[in-house]
Amino acid sequence: MKIYLSMLTATLLAFSHLAANASIILVKADDFIAIQTESFEQFDVNQYHSGEQAVFNNTASINGHIDDADTSFFIAQNGRWTGSSQSDEVVELQAIDGSQFLATRNYDYLSINFFSEIRYFGGYFSDVSKLLDGDLTFDFFDQQNKLIDSFTIDFQTIDGEMTWAGFYSDVLIGSVSMSGYQNTMDGLRIGNQAATSVPEPISLSLFCASFLVLLRRKGH
Repeated sequence: MKIYLSMLTATLLAFSHLAANASIILVKADDFIAIQTESFEQFDVNQYHSGEQAVFNNTASINGHIDDADTSFFIAQNGRWTGSSQSDEVVELQAIDGSQFLATRNYDYLSINFFSEIRYFGGYFSDVSKLLDGDLTFDFFDQQNKLIDSFTIDFQTIDGEMTWAGFYSDVLIGSVSMSGYQNTMDGLRIGNQAATSVPEPISLSLFCASFLVLLRRKGH
């Protein structure tokens, strides 16, 4: 009986540890259902945009570096923004959806704040520099503005294409901050549901109830 009680205690501690430590995993483009997409086609092209701007059909907002006097980001068109390829050649970056895409301003970062319940975020990204500090860093925050997790990914292009990156969080995402050096992005997607239905994980209460039944049976 003491052995079973020890197992139950250890299991409860494991569940509480998992619940207390939120995390984010990488997902593929077809792993979730997009409730909104953003291709930046509604912005005036080939110019900088300053201040907070509505995106994802007004379900989120995007803003440049909030600690900088210049909070702008650039909306580029196919061939208007160039970068260094993996073969060290200068290439023209290409949009994924439509003909326009967003480019960050120098080393500033930009943030997307979500107004609805979001667990999935993804899109297509590229680097313009081969330098390590040109890689794109994603910092995810929960709805209380606490850091959930961070990822730094090299999106060095080959022929000007952008590369997919998608994320799933086990807690609601309040915002995501993206920083690097003049990185580009397009075809962004947000969602809160997986593309295919999966069995719900067994709840802690159900697990405990089942375990107690097992203990009673062993006691008899």
